[in-house]
Amino acid sequence: MITVPLIHAAHVDLGRQRSPSNHDGPDMVPYLRSANIGDGVLDLSDVKSMNFSLAEQGRFSLRVGDVLVTEGSGSRDTVGSSTVWNGEIDGTVCFQNTLLRLRPRDAVIDGRFLNWWIRHAHASGMLAAVASGANILHIGAESLRRIQVALPPLEEQRRIADFLDDQVT
Repeated sequence: MITVPLIHAAHVDLGRQRSPSNHDGPDMVPYLRSANIGDGVLDLSDVKSMNFSLAEQGRFSLRVGDVLVTEGSGSRDTVGSSTVWNGEIDGTVCFQNTLLRLRPRDAVIDGRFLNWWIRHAHASGMLAAVASGANILHIGAESLRRIQVALPPLEEQRRIADFLDDQVT
């Protein structure tokens, strides 16, 4: 087993900031924000839309298997909550800067293992420990990129993910 900074196992990206200039436009697409993410839960009851240029859609769009992590929260208990995007909405869906997107590096980490690992990092307080701020805690992309993750071989990661998928609801 090796231990590496998360950036060596997954791409870690911050979403796009909302601004009044993007409330309307020719390229309106749905986007996810922290209100849509709970611990292992994706809440699609209130999905908003924002204008993302085609270039921005390329940068901020979600792919099946992306892990979404809340970047900020007023509570140590909820900062770092996460879930997986499984393409629940058809078409292009992007993400706002209240979320961090983890995209697994296929040759290094199994996406399902990454999901379970980041949920563990949240539950154990590892993510809250790197969060900063007074009233609103922020993890920040750089802090998340530096967190150390222990990586068993890929086949063992898949067995662990299979077990957790089967045993944890």
